[in-house]
Amino acid sequence: MSFRFPFFGRPVRFRPKLCLLFFIFCSRPALAQVYYLDLSQQPLDLPGRVVSVEQVVDGRPDRPASVGTIYKGLNDNPAPVLFRQSLETELTAWLGQQLPARPTDQPVLLCVRQLLVSETVTSSILADKPIAGAELALDV
Repeated sequence: MSFRFPFFGRPVRFRPKLCLLFFIFCSRPALAQVYYLDLSQQPLDLPGRVVSVEQVVDGRPDRPASVGTIYKGLNDNPAPVLFRQSLETELTAWLGQQLPARPTDQPVLLCVRQLLVSETVTSSILADKPIAGAELALDV
């Protein structure tokens, strides 16, 4: 199959295998879009605390890898939100950094019962407005 571009003036052959290869190469990053939650820049200030978190345990039913969904890119494609390591590892390290143990603190084990990160995109004439939220339920 061939066709002519008006500005080239010569026939161009259509190569289906080359187009398929190009499509596969370009679509692979779109299929693997995920968002990794990064807590390193999030401050936590609890001035009247009397506890230090020794360990975080994942107590969510079925322990899903994803903690929610956000929307990425110009087309607002849904992307799962994950921790790079595990929820337990990341939260234990972050809480240990944010709330270092003091000699007077009571050590506790923190059980995460629910963690949901969500984002809602509302469209207007001028721009999309993402609104992010998070729900967290913990037991000590």
